[in-house]
Amino acid sequence: MTIPASFPRRISRVASVTAPPPDGPVARLSALLAAGIGHPPRLPRTGQVVVGGRVWDAEREGLPPGTHTELLAEASGLLQGRFLLTPGPRTQLTLEQRLVAVARADQAAAALASGRLASRR
Repeated sequence: MTIPASFPRRISRVASVTAPPPDGPVARLSALLAAGIGHPPRLPRTGQVVVGGRVWDAEREGLPPGTHTELLAEASGLLQGRFLLTPGPRTQLTLEQRLVAVARADQAAAALASGRLASRR
Protein backbone atom coordinates (compact mmCIF):
# COMPACT_ATOMS: atom_id res chain seq x y z
CA MET A 1 0.00 0.00 0.00
CA THR A 2 1.37 3.41 -0.97
CA ILE A 3 0.65 6.31 1.38
CA PRO A 4 0.36 9.73 -0.25
CA ALA A 5 2.96 12.27 0.86
CA SER A 6 0.16 14.57 2.04
CA PHE A 7 -1.31 11.94 4.40
CA PRO A 8 0.55 13.01 7.59
CA ARG A 9 -0.33 16.64 6.96
CA ARG A 10 -4.01 15.84 6.38
CA ILE A 11 -4.18 13.67 9.52
CA SER A 12 -2.61 16.44 11.59
CA ARG A 13 -5.10 18.99 10.33
CA VAL A 14 -8.01 16.79 11.39
CA ALA A 15 -6.82 16.74 15.00
CA SER A 16 -5.56 20.30 15.28
CA VAL A 17 -6.96 22.85 17.69
CA THR A 18 -7.91 26.21 16.20
CA ALA A 19 -6.49 28.37 19.00
CA PRO A 20 -3.24 30.14 18.08
CA PRO A 21 -0.08 28.88 19.79
CA PRO A 22 0.69 30.76 23.00
CA ASP A 23 3.88 32.65 23.61
CA GLY A 24 5.88 33.47 26.71
CA PRO A 25 6.85 31.14 29.56
CA VAL A 26 4.25 28.46 28.77
CA ALA A 27 5.48 28.12 25.19
CA ARG A 28 9.14 28.02 26.29
CA LEU A 29 8.44 25.33 28.90
CA SER A 30 6.48 23.30 26.37
CA ALA A 31 9.38 23.53 23.90
CA LEU A 32 11.84 22.36 26.56
CA LEU A 33 9.66 19.38 27.49
CA ALA A 34 9.11 18.49 23.83
CA ALA A 35 12.90 18.49 23.33
CA GLY A 36 12.93 15.37 25.47
CA ILE A 37 14.19 14.24 28.82
CA GLY A 38 16.84 11.56 28.45
CA HIS A 39 16.43 11.36 24.66
CA PRO A 40 14.30 8.20 24.36
CA PRO A 41 13.46 6.83 20.93
CA ARG A 42 10.67 8.97 19.51
CA LEU A 43 7.82 8.59 17.05
CA PRO A 44 7.47 12.07 15.47
CA ARG A 45 4.69 13.34 13.21
CA THR A 46 6.36 11.81 10.12
CA GLY A 47 5.70 8.29 11.42
CA GLN A 48 9.40 7.46 11.32
CA VAL A 49 11.03 6.22 14.52
CA VAL A 50 14.06 8.28 15.55
CA VAL A 51 16.74 6.91 17.87
CA GLY A 52 19.68 9.09 18.86
CA GLY A 53 18.96 11.54 16.06
CA ARG A 54 18.91 8.82 13.39
CA VAL A 55 15.98 7.19 11.64
CA TRP A 56 15.37 3.62 12.87
CA ASP A 57 14.22 1.07 10.27
CA ALA A 58 10.90 0.38 11.97
CA GLU A 59 9.51 -1.39 8.91
CA ARG A 60 12.12 -4.13 9.25
CA GLU A 61 13.15 -3.91 12.92
CA GLY A 62 9.90 -2.86 14.60
CA LEU A 63 10.07 -0.47 17.54
CA PRO A 64 13.41 -0.38 19.38
CA PRO A 65 13.45 -3.32 21.83
CA GLY A 66 14.05 -3.01 25.55
CA THR A 67 12.93 0.60 25.82
CA HIS A 68 9.90 2.83 25.51
CA THR A 69 9.31 4.84 22.35
CA GLU A 70 7.98 8.30 23.08
CA LEU A 71 4.97 9.69 21.22
CA LEU A 72 4.28 13.34 22.03
CA ALA A 73 0.72 14.64 22.28
CA GLU A 74 0.77 18.26 21.11
CA ALA A 75 -1.97 20.78 20.32
CA SER A 76 -1.64 24.43 19.28
CA GLY A 77 2.11 24.16 19.54
CA LEU A 78 2.01 23.06 23.19
CA LEU A 79 2.93 19.71 24.67
CA GLN A 80 -0.16 18.29 26.36
CA GLY A 81 1.42 14.97 27.38
CA ARG A 82 3.11 11.92 25.96
CA PHE A 83 2.54 8.26 25.36
CA LEU A 84 5.26 5.70 26.00
CA LEU A 85 4.99 2.83 23.54
CA THR A 86 6.36 -0.47 24.80
CA PRO A 87 6.83 -3.07 22.06
CA GLY A 88 6.08 -6.71 22.57
CA PRO A 89 8.32 -9.37 21.06
CA ARG A 90 8.58 -8.96 17.29
CA THR A 91 6.23 -5.96 17.23
CA GLN A 92 6.32 -4.45 13.77
CA LEU A 93 4.10 -1.54 12.85
CA THR A 94 3.53 -0.31 9.32
CA LEU A 95 3.99 3.36 8.50
CA GLU A 96 0.22 3.68 8.23
CA GLN A 97 -0.22 2.24 11.75
CA ARG A 98 2.40 4.62 13.15
CA LEU A 99 0.71 7.60 11.46
CA VAL A 100 -2.62 6.55 12.95
CA ALA A 101 -0.95 6.45 16.39
CA VAL A 102 0.34 10.00 15.82
CA ALA A 103 -3.15 11.13 14.75
CA ARG A 104 -4.70 9.55 17.87
CA ALA A 105 -2.15 11.31 20.07
CA ASP A 106 -3.05 14.59 18.34
CA GLN A 107 -6.75 13.92 19.00
CA ALA A 108 -6.05 13.26 22.69
CA ALA A 109 -3.99 16.45 22.89
CA ALA A 110 -6.72 18.47 21.19
CA ALA A 111 -9.28 17.13 23.67
CA LEU A 112 -7.02 18.01 26.60
CA ALA A 113 -6.34 21.47 25.22
CA SER A 114 -10.01 22.22 24.56
CA GLY A 115 -10.90 21.03 28.06
CA ARG A 116 -8.31 23.36 29.53
CA LEU A 117 -9.55 26.26 27.41
CA ALA A 118 -13.16 25.61 28.46
CA SER A 119 -12.24 25.44 32.15
CA ARG A 120 -10.59 28.88 31.92
CA ARG A 121 -13.81 30.52 30.73
